[in-house]
Parts: sequence; structure tokens; C-alpha cells
Amino acid sequence: MPLRPRPVPTAEQLARMDAGDMYRAGGDVVCKHCGKLYYDHPYFAEPYEWLTVICNGDIVKL
Repeated sequence: MPLRPRPVPTAEQLARMDAGDMYRAGGDVVCKHCGKLYYDHPYFAEPYEWLTVICNGDIVKL
């Protein structure tokens, strides 16, 4: 399995995280935009590696 990219959060994404604009989801959920599992989407670099970014820009904790 190829490694997922590990993007650094943008200033906008950091503000959203600080505001609590994220939610929990199962990694086996299928993305409505690309059809891949949430597990297959990129997650943030440290120290936010526990958050994943899905296609519509939502930030989720798997």
C-alpha cells in the first residue's frame, strides 16, 4: 500500500481545528466525491497526524 501524503495544515485549516470544525468518522466510510475509503485520504503531518482531510475539505478524526 503506498504511503499517503502528509500535508501541513494551512492557516485556514488550523483555525477550523481550533474552532472545533471537525468530526469523527470510521476509516471504512466511502468518500462521496472519489469513492475511496477515508483511510486512503491524506492525513496531516505531526503534530496533527491523527486528523485526515477528505475530498470536500472536511477534517475528520478516524
